[in-house]
Amino acid sequence: MKKSTYPIVAMCIGTFLLIILISVESTSGQFSVPLLMLMFMSELGFFVTGAGVFIGAKIQIEKGLDIKLMLWTVCCGVLAIVLALRGYELWGHINAG
Repeated sequence: MKKSTYPIVAMCIGTFLLIILISVESTSGQFSVPLLMLMFMSELGFFVTGAGVFIGAKIQIEKGLDIKLMLWTVCCGVLAIVLALRGYELWGHINAG
């Protein structure tokens, strides 16, 4: 795999994990998957998308400006923040119960 495609793959993996994290919570606040597994998925997505930001920024610095790569890198950054906040929210469920 070329380094320039990693932010795209990271974005796809992070989006998939975020969809799972959102879909397993019911309206009553109960989860159909254990909380520890959800925390693991949130952290994994955060680290994968964070690596996508790092690699994308490194490529941008080395090779110059590429609009498509910059878009994927920024999307990875936003998704990393969302996954971190989702993990923080899940941590509140662990401490409450």
